Amino acid sequence: MTPAEIAVLAASGESETLEFKVTTGMLREAAMTVFAFLNQHGGKVLFGVTQAGAVVGQQVSK
Repeated sequence: MTPAEIAVLAASGESETLEFKVTTGMLREAAMTVFAFLNQHGGKVLFGVTQAGAVVGQQVSK
């Protein structure tokens, strides 16, 4: 997924198939969301995006 595609998704806001997580520190919450998506019609979790839809990115390390 390109940065432009992420920006478009972020601008559309959260929905039943799209959820934002600011950091991978929210991995537990993201896992619960993924499980819910798997039980429905699928979806996407974007890390590095605020609840307001601002793309903030994050540092990734080992």
